[in-house]
Amino acid sequence: MIVSDVSEGLYVLELDQSILAADWLTFETEYWDERSFYLNVEFQTTYALDQAVLQWSMDGLEFQDWTTLDVNHWLHLNYSWSGELNRPTDDGFFVRLRTEEKDGDISFSPIRRLRAIPNQSAQLYPNPAESQLTIRSEMPGTFELVGISGRLVLRSPIGVGPQTIQLPSQLSGSTYWAIWRDENGQILHRNSLVVK
Repeated sequence: MIVSDVSEGLYVLELDQSILAADWLTFETEYWDERSFYLNVEFQTTYALDQAVLQWSMDGLEFQDWTTLDVNHWLHLNYSWSGELNRPTDDGFFVRLRTEEKDGDISFSPIRRLRAIPNQSAQLYPNPAESQLTIRSEMPGTFELVGISGRLVLRSPIGVGPQTIQLPSQLSGSTYWAIWRDENGQILHRNSLVVK
């Protein structure tokens, strides 16, 4: 509550702190594999919490509960939590914290975005390459090499699993984009490739 005494009279401004969001102090992720990662968060709130729920969303608008954070052992108004979580989706997604205070008031943290996990099943070697390249894919489609200038230098149909591709003999030593596409032409994975 703020009280101000000015020449025109006494003004009182009352703030409802329950509408203030929990604020992230730390939000760190460490990816372990395609499905799980380690999350370390610290945040602060204006009042003592009864419950804290991490929520996720594909579009940043419609959120659903993901995991409940244990708040029973926390002290003061600064909280920390670390743990392993399974990704709700392989695509990028949004995260926020839903907090419920002891008096029942609910607030939300600022929204954070977690990136998509690169497709670990799409691999190429050796890198750098000379005359041939072995690629691996879990989906049939097309493999392309595109120069840094954007010029397509190789397009080859690919199946599932490892396969060897001969590089064009006229290919100059440089860095290229290796692109995996599905059968509909959608990009599944992109990686840089150095050709000697």
